Amino acid sequence: MIEKGMYRHYRNGQLYEVLGIAYNADNDVISEPLTKPYVLYRPTYDDSTWVPPLAQFNDELEHEGRTVRRFTKIEQEI
Repeated sequence: MIEKGMYRHYRNGQLYEVLGIAYNADNDVISEPLTKPYVLYRPTYDDSTWVPPLAQFNDELEHEGRTVRRFTKIEQEI
C-alpha cells in the first residue's frame, strides 16, 4: 500500500511524515469490505494531521510540463 516515512510534496517541497493507513469506521454495510484506504500523515512544519484518500496521495499530475508524483518518499540521512 504505502510505506511509513518521510515524503516531499511536489509543489511546496515541504516534508510530511506518513504514519500509516486509516479506514472510515462508519462503514455500516456488513457485506462490503473495509471502505477505501486513507493515508494518515502530518506535516513537519505544524501540528496538524491529514487523511486524504490513498489514491489522491499517490496521484501523478502535470507540473511545469512534467508528470510528477504528488508525494515522493525520501530516504532520511542518519
